[in-house]
Amino acid sequence: MALKISVLLSVVFVYLSTSGVFALQRRARITLENNGFIGPLIAINENIPEDSDIVDSLIKIFTAASAYLHQASRNHTYFSNVTILIPDSWNDDPSYEPAIWETYDLANVIVDDPSPAWWESPYSQQVLPCGQGAEYTHLTPRWITDEDFSTYYWGPQGKVIVHEWGHLRWGLFDEYAHTEEEHFYYDENGWTQPTRCSEEVDGQTRDITNNYKKCNKRPEDGVMPDPGCRFFPDLEDNPGTASYLFANYLDSVTDFCHSEEDGNPASKHNPLANNMQNKLCNHRSSWDIMADHPDFTTTTPISDIDTTPYFNIIKKRPRRVVLVMDVSLSMLLNDRLKLLVQAATSYIRHVLPLGSWIGLVEFSSSSNITCPLTQLTDDAVRESVIALLPKESHGETCIGCGILSGINILEESTQSTHGSILFLISDGQENTRPYIDDVIDNITVSEIAIDTMSFSEQADPKLASLSDQFYGFSYYFSEVTSSTALHDGFTSTVVDRDVSDPATPIPVTSVVERVRKSNKRNGNVNLDDTLGNHTKFFFYSRVFDEDENAITVELTSPSRVEYDKNSPEYVFDLETLTITIEIPDLAEQGRWSYTIFNSDSVDRDVEVAVHSVASDPVLGAMRLTSWVGDPIITKSPPQTVIYAELRRAHNPVIGANVVAIIDRPGENEVTTLQLLDDGAGADIIKDDGTYSAYFLDYVSTDDCDDNACRYSVSVTADDIDGNARITTYKPASGALPTNYSVIPVNTNEPIAIGLFERKATGGVIQLAEDVIVGDPATSPDVLSPSRIIDLADSTDVNTTYRGHVTLKWTAVGDDLDQGTASYYDLRYAASFSAIFNNFDDATPVEENDVIEGTLLAPQPTRSREEITISLPIPPTKNMTYFFALVAVDEADNRGELSNIASASASLVYLGDEYILPGLEAWAIALITLACLAAVAGTVAVVVYVVKKNNNKKVAPEEKTDVEQNGVSAQQAHTNGKSQTVTHA
Repeated sequence: MALKISVLLSVVFVYLSTSGVFALQRRARITLENNGFIGPLIAINENIPEDSDIVDSLIKIFTAASAYLHQASRNHTYFSNVTILIPDSWNDDPSYEPAIWETYDLANVIVDDPSPAWWESPYSQQVLPCGQGAEYTHLTPRWITDEDFSTYYWGPQGKVIVHEWGHLRWGLFDEYAHTEEEHFYYDENGWTQPTRCSEEVDGQTRDITNNYKKCNKRPEDGVMPDPGCRFFPDLEDNPGTASYLFANYLDSVTDFCHSEEDGNPASKHNPLANNMQNKLCNHRSSWDIMADHPDFTTTTPISDIDTTPYFNIIKKRPRRVVLVMDVSLSMLLNDRLKLLVQAATSYIRHVLPLGSWIGLVEFSSSSNITCPLTQLTDDAVRESVIALLPKESHGETCIGCGILSGINILEESTQSTHGSILFLISDGQENTRPYIDDVIDNITVSEIAIDTMSFSEQADPKLASLSDQFYGFSYYFSEVTSSTALHDGFTSTVVDRDVSDPATPIPVTSVVERVRKSNKRNGNVNLDDTLGNHTKFFFYSRVFDEDENAITVELTSPSRVEYDKNSPEYVFDLETLTITIEIPDLAEQGRWSYTIFNSDSVDRDVEVAVHSVASDPVLGAMRLTSWVGDPIITKSPPQTVIYAELRRAHNPVIGANVVAIIDRPGENEVTTLQLLDDGAGADIIKDDGTYSAYFLDYVSTDDCDDNACRYSVSVTADDIDGNARITTYKPASGALPTNYSVIPVNTNEPIAIGLFERKATGGVIQLAEDVIVGDPATSPDVLSPSRIIDLADSTDVNTTYRGHVTLKWTAVGDDLDQGTASYYDLRYAASFSAIFNNFDDATPVEENDVIEGTLLAPQPTRSREEITISLPIPPTKNMTYFFALVAVDEADNRGELSNIASASASLVYLGDEYILPGLEAWAIALITLACLAAVAGTVAVVVYVVKKNNNKKVAPEEKTDVEQNGVSAQQAHTNGKSQTVTHA
């Protein structure tokens, strides 16, 4: 197959500068042009041994996927331009282009060793709500290169990519069962049906724990089958044509499920199925979600088109950054220039890795290049660049001047400007031309990324927009005493682009300590066993005056080794008033303590920061990353989600104490927000290592005066409660395998971590100019409670109650996931459509129907709710109760309709307790005899059907590898009677 390689700079720029729709801000942005996707980035991990078959196979797989995607998207989309990033550890090849901005941690698709939970299964990590794309898709080298192996377990590789693309691009969720409780559901007749989409998919139900014997033999009884019962779609002549999110391995599957009345019935959505797509997408079909995406609303189908992608093979090159620093007269205020030089010195000396290139620009009324692009080859070069940092402030503020000079530095280097980074730091609004708007075209042509630091409340409001537009990070230093955002931002601009690199320093903590005059301040830091290399303790004085030696430090290790000003590891930089203590060899695990002495006659603030590198370069360290859902808020009332991810390699850390710290405008106090990983509110998946919550604590825009309303976000994580665990199980979304033993199951016991600390910056939240916030104390309540997504029937069939159902869910808040709701509106109906389409007309559950629990006093947000209610005698045993609820706040704001739970009427009234209304005992006996005669008369027909179905092929359960245990479904199929499941 011929390899198409495209290195089109104009195409690459579109990729860089166009905001991706519904995508995580920190991942590569993908655009759609003329129905073709441009910019999907596939990156191979540095730990993967060199193997050209990986690249060749990726080209083959994505070429096939492009054709499948074109068909499945009804000719709306295909892959036009795909980039593959080769590890730096692989040998050079003349055909490789230099990487521009691309890194492994920015990739949409990663190629890495298997996740412990997912084995070789492809999967996508989803942390955002329905309709918003996944963070990344994970493929393994074996899955890529061993086509026979991959096809055996997951079907054609190209179709698997289409499945994952549904997660990655359009925010769709799996339509098969992930948990034991999801494998079956009740249909509207009260029958137990296997979870699938569409219902037209035929197959057989077998018990994988009982020699693959048939199960769910009497679905009409409304009794859920034994836990080991599974559904195996027929591989041949299956009438179902959907869905890619259910069993993409079926030859018959060509579509995503839809809900169109006049659409193909073999692809019709199954809204009753007990799967994540229905729970998280409000029972809407995959195609409904896709149809709302701009990929479909802004395009028309093109049927006659070559779907073969162009492939751009690239390799990483050293980082190139230019510091563009404001030295206008206002930088004299509050020691801003000295603090900037202090942070820049630490950045150059300790954070930028050797091999990086750096240039320096100063700007005020005009701009000046003070250091051309210089490679940091050793510590002496670092110090020579540090010596060129700004010394004085003067003049006005010409931000455009600084940007142009930064681009000029890059243009004069031997390499192109493409993909370099300008780190722009400014404390005021521009007042001298050229302005930012005047140089946008220059930035566009140069194809650079721009990070920005808004240094003070008065900083220009366009800085955050500039970073958002040109693929950079934005930070905000509010100048409040407790803020560490300046140093944190300088660190983040490096470490958050190379999170997976084991050589990247990990921010352990950063905090400001106030040391009283002629006194001392004690503190401690916990180092866990995943850290220890190149551990550095930094103590930055926040006061610059004549008594430069007022602050000294003593540091003590867990084994009582002491470091003080007489130790060789103790270094004091007089220029920046910074004390650095670097621990030789591997730093001890445990609690390190420090004492800060202040000999001055006034109080002093000292910022303490600790960085450390992974103790094991193969396993890596536990890492915390953070980001905000909407850095620039354009809608009122303002709301956004703060996210944090805590993991080691692919293993999530659960049960940690994760807290967001938010600096707010004006004189308002810093506020905190607890982030949770409980699958409620903003958090959609429980125990996946991603913690989140809505941030709603905005202050009045009057407090911002004439400045931009900015909020600086940082996040801390620790094990203060003793509940943190690392687990190899990671909930995610992935293609359904033909072998159920391949589906991840949470069987491993999480391992306690012990004391640890992490710190990360989440960047900036900035309100658009037209977003107005009134006084929170007097503003009307317009925010509704969040949607409940985990309503479930948990009725115990052994309970003494009859005629009842027990329901459970997670409480939401008064405002989204914050606070406490006022009451719940719980209703039920005898059909799915009745309660889904006409909730207000469904039967309400009154408080006097409640046996245990209450609907009138919800628990605080994120608490578990449980209620047992009584139900009337149903008119027939063959029916299903469907339940849904909404949370309501004190202002009568109503949340969205929850997911819909169901319970069979046959379980509500069990055995002899169930009497059909209006029938005497003799009539029931007569009906029973008639039924027995009917059963006897159909035995011959059943035997014939069973024998015929024994010859049908089903999905394979046999494993050809020793890694997993499995039994051949074909073999089990022939050992007993089969049972074909067809749609009701």
